[in-house]
Amino acid sequence: MVEELATLLVTLLIAQAALLAATVYYLGRVRKVLRVWKTLVEKEHGKPVKPRKRYVVFELACNGNPSREVVEKHVENAFTAYYGRAVLAKASPQLVFMDEKARRGVYRVSHLYVKHLISLFTVPLETGECKCLIIPLKTTGTLKKALKIMEKK
Repeated sequence: MVEELATLLVTLLIAQAALLAATVYYLGRVRKVLRVWKTLVEKEHGKPVKPRKRYVVFELACNGNPSREVVEKHVENAFTAYYGRAVLAKASPQLVFMDEKARRGVYRVSHLYVKHLISLFTVPLETGECKCLIIPLKTTGTLKKALKIMEKK
């Protein structure tokens, strides 16, 4: 009887220690994730900044008609090659709209990485016979304005 109680007590103590260790480990991971998130949304002077999106209107100057997928893949590969996957994930560039006939489109990107995206537009797009340059027209804060600019020009 005493041996069974001693065994039960030791088992409970081991389980409690394991639970405590798991809780400490989990809280440490949560703190690490929160710390990383805080650094992502802070500027140099330390004030938190709300991550905002910007819309970059662009035009293609080329001798062919590249598809939406080709343009997306080109920008993603260029971002990865020049800045790395971490910056690509933070900037999260997305081709929101593309008019293949007019050869114009709109990219959405984080406001902290607009200049990165525009600098990548200087990299020529070459696919087989088609050679293109991506020319940025204007940067706006809303998709509605970006679509208006795209229609006007």
